[in-house]
Order: sequence, then structure tokens, then C-alpha cells
Amino acid sequence: MLELYEIPTLPEELKQSALDGTLVIFVGNGASRLLGCPSWDGLADSVLSQLAQAEIINYGTIQRLQNLEAKKKLSIAIQIASDESYTIDYQTPLKADDSKSKIYYHINAVGCAYVTTNYDLLINPVSRSRDETKLESIQRLYWPEQFLAGKLRESCTVVHLHGCLEDTKS
Repeated sequence: MLELYEIPTLPEELKQSALDGTLVIFVGNGASRLLGCPSWDGLADSVLSQLAQAEIINYGTIQRLQNLEAKKKLSIAIQIASDESYTIDYQTPLKADDSKSKIYYHINAVGCAYVTTNYDLLINPVSRSRDETKLESIQRLYWPEQFLAGKLRESCTVVHLHGCLEDTKS
């Protein structure tokens, strides 16, 4: 009988691909949602709500923006906050509850290159260097001109296809 494991053992081929720089993991927003992070819509609504609570916009404005796609709502909110010299609190809505899932522990442990649609900073890969004493810093790419195929061969590279909160202008 075939045994099922909660966390399956990675095949050696996957481990070797990570070491060789030929493995790229795609992470969609479902991973962040498992930890209680909001969707793009949820983040945009949270930011608009902050602006309303700070009396920078009113709830009527929020209603008028409701039918826009999330990134447009978020972009408008960021521009309004900037115009008003208001600092948006992204940390509160993005508090991840990792007691709900250990998914990022396992994703980050692979240490290869990653492509994600997530805006958050939860992908924090560890070095995949054969020299365990050498730590590699995370390289986050979120501007289209940075999206070069060669970057996907570099470990600890995270490509944020829809922007990243590390740089809200992205």
C-alpha cells in the first residue's frame, strides 16, 4: 500500500535542479491567503479604509472606487496618501499567521528562484549555495525592465509580477 506523507520528501532531481539554478518555483496568492493575508482587493480596501479613518477621503469616495480593479484602487489610494503626506500602514493588514500553515517555511527552504503574483514579502528564500557558510541576499525584482531570463538562474531571486510592497511605486 502507498504511504501518504503530510510533507512529501523532495525527489533528488528537484534538489539538484535547485542547486544547478534550473528550478523556478511559482507562488500564487493562494499561499499568502493560507496565512490570512488579504487578496489584492482586500489590501486595496484596507488601505482605502485607513484613508477614510484618517479623514483623508470619505466613505462615498470608497463606494465610487469599489468597482475598479484592485491594483487601480490601490494605486489611487497610494497617490492620495502621498499627496496628503500620509503613511499607509501595510503591516497590520499583512500580518501573516504562520500557525495556520507552514507553507512558506517549506517554500523558502528550497532556495531557488521564485516567480510570484504576490505583493507581500513572505518569500524569503535561503541560500542554495553548496558553501553553507556563504549567505546570499534576497534579490527582489518588480520592475519589468528587471525581468531578465538570466535572473531566474540566480538563487534567492524573487520576481514579483504585479509589484511589491518593498517599493509601493511598483
